[in-house]
Amino acid sequence: MREQIIPALISFVVVSILSPLLIAILRQLRLIQPIRKELPSDHQLKKGTPLMFGIILFVGIIVSILFSPTPFMYFLSITYILFSFIGFLDDFWKASRQDPEGVSGCRGDYILA
Repeated sequence: MREQIIPALISFVVVSILSPLLIAILRQLRLIQPIRKELPSDHQLKKGTPLMFGIILFVGIIVSILFSPTPFMYFLSITYILFSFIGFLDDFWKASRQDPEGVSGCRGDYILA
């Protein structure tokens, strides 16, 4: 039990310490959430929210693997990375083009463009 909790706690502490730094960097790079103008005013509050914050979770994944290199941890890490790739593409599209639509699940031409 201890061998599972210690890596989780270390990952939590590392991610908690690095998160404010990453938020500042993402805002400085202007990788922020674009919002469609036709949405209600309460939704406009999300404008300026940093995108691609999931990057910080990679740090937690790496720390966890370093402290607990088990086959199950590798499976979880690979699964997370595959799903995160889709989220990264969506956030990168939104941030780089300031397009609130992001990547569509129906069309593959966004990825190739």
